[in-house]
Amino acid sequence: MDRAAIDALIHRVSSVSDWGARVRVLVEQRDALSDEQWAAFEEALVVRAGLRDERAQTVLLALTEATAEPRARPRGALVSPEADWGTGRPLTLGERKSLARRPDRRLLERALGDAHPDVVAEVLVNPRLTEADVARLCAAPRVRPEVLARVMASPRWASRIRVRRAVAQNPATPVPLALALVAMLDRQDLRELASNERIAAPVRARALEVLRRLPPTPDPDPTMH
Repeated sequence: MDRAAIDALIHRVSSVSDWGARVRVLVEQRDALSDEQWAAFEEALVVRAGLRDERAQTVLLALTEATAEPRARPRGALVSPEADWGTGRPLTLGERKSLARRPDRRLLERALGDAHPDVVAEVLVNPRLTEADVARLCAAPRVRPEVLARVMASPRWASRIRVRRAVAQNPATPVPLALALVAMLDRQDLRELASNERIAAPVRARALEVLRRLPPTPDPDPTMH
């Protein structure tokens, strides 16, 4: 994929204002491109985001959900086992989504432990939800990629550094998803990521690359106390 094609795709995707439509464009493009072309696009996108290109960063946030979607999987095809949430009977997906919206901490905790991303999408707009809750969810060792994608699709939470850090630093996070977030971490988080041996080697290497591309920080003035 040449530079002009990459530029055109970044411009096209970043110009789409609706989040869902933006993700769909990326999924369609990924299914239309070869593995080699898509890899070249991802590589260029991450490098540009690391250089703080705002359009590239916008596309990267959408890429986190597009990456979590298996190729050509129909939307809504995800199946999740029913849970009883302590009620003594299996709850339908609709019931769990409804309960996830209630401002009740006990139900909120149940919703955060639900495996279905549609339930998580509902709890993400719950007014009782805190940044600490979301960071804990994203740091869980067995969190599903689709759940992480829903979190990163939420304007309320995707901009939170603590949440991005939890996703990027979770060894269970799929490598493409972690790579998409590396360019949006701060300097200290990048250092920690690069030195964490539990993190996949490509993610650690990307963190080092982004660090090298950042402008140097000024030395502290020794006369200042």
